[in-house]
Amino acid sequence: MPQVFFLSHKIVIFAHMIQYTLKGGSIICATSAKDFLQKLHRLSQSSHKMPENEFLKRFANRVAMSEGYSVRTDNPGVFLADLLAHGFVTASR
Repeated sequence: MPQVFFLSHKIVIFAHMIQYTLKGGSIICATSAKDFLQKLHRLSQSSHKMPENEFLKRFANRVAMSEGYSVRTDNPGVFLADLLAHGFVTASR
């Protein structure tokens, strides 16, 4: 549950960040699967200008070619779940 603080008529929410470490050593801190995907997309040097959905499919295809397993692309949640299940990404708080 995020922590909520009231500071002189403003609400500040500190969402729980999770640190994700990719197989190559890159680290992404994100609050959700969608946030993870957006940051992964921004990290991509060659694909950062393509639409997010296209990036998702291409990234999954590259993982399938290099790692030998499928990553679902239905939504960011299942995408991240598959990366975690196969050890391509690890998570820590």
